Amino acid sequence: MTPTARSMKYFRDREIPCCRVEQRLPIPGMFVTKDAFGFGDLLVMGYVHYNDLAGPRFREAGISLIQVTSTSHLNAREEKILGIKESVLWADAGGRIFLHGWSKKGPRGKRSGLSRNAKSQGGLLMAKSKQQKARPERHLPRNAPRKSGKRGPRPQDREDAQGKLLDVPAPPPATIQNGRASMHFVKYVPDRDKNRNRIVTLNLTLELEDAHKGLFPREVEDAWKDLKRGSVKRIDPDGIGPQKLDIAMVPGAESDLVVTAAVKRASISRIKTKGKGKTRSVIRLSFGFVCSFDAQTERFCHNNYDETLWVKLEGSQLVFEEGEEEDHDDA
Repeated sequence: MTPTARSMKYFRDREIPCCRVEQRLPIPGMFVTKDAFGFGDLLVMGYVHYNDLAGPRFREAGISLIQVTSTSHLNAREEKILGIKESVLWADAGGRIFLHGWSKKGPRGKRSGLSRNAKSQGGLLMAKSKQQKARPERHLPRNAPRKSGKRGPRPQDREDAQGKLLDVPAPPPATIQNGRASMHFVKYVPDRDKNRNRIVTLNLTLELEDAHKGLFPREVEDAWKDLKRGSVKRIDPDGIGPQKLDIAMVPGAESDLVVTAAVKRASISRIKTKGKGKTRSVIRLSFGFVCSFDAQTERFCHNNYDETLWVKLEGSQLVFEEGEEEDHDDA
């Protein structure tokens, strides 16, 4: 029984209405799912006993989205949910978010059963949302002054005396943290090599900025320079050696996957994107990494497909060749 099925049974045993809201993507030969708003596996409605989920003992009518995962990934999923803007909108609308973590309990070889841990994000997200709402000016009186026939101070007078505040634009989100670059995990393609060993191609993309200088192999850096000063729209650098991929879901957390991979393809292209009605020109870097498709890599790809990853690239002395199994480095 999957963790999601266990959570559904948990709610139904307590007569709490729930339904699955994650979607199965129709990709032939692959089992890929996508959560509602990027964090919801189950939708729970009605009177929910919150002591059965997390927090104090009380009852309240409402709706909740449940993120189901393993106990070891609760903190990582919490950090991920706090970074999704839809989670704040969900809290503003009165919804709550809970995390279910399932794990086996008992001594090794004598597992006695399954245990459920839960964490609540409803109150934290609602508090965060309230802090972002506009507050009234402190210099304005709480109640309107009585009419005395005399002209008293007005907000406009205070603004003229102090001058106008400058609109400082919000800083853009950081694309590099702790030596890792933010990349989009576009897709993964399982396959077999000539010796029938399982391999997989990891397709990652990002938009290049000046802050990325020095983070990628020399062949990529040279192609980037040629593209900026030339008139071509795309360059495919070749001759890139094997790379050690150090991947984490949260930039400040420990590595979730460390593999040695061969660079199957790399391309740098100049494209135009539209955002908020404006067209801007960006330089996009795309990688296709090939590595062995063992159980750990398969589980990571299944859980984090179409997500934002934090990746650190390092040249590796190990050579990954199709037809040879490759061992994971210790994270």
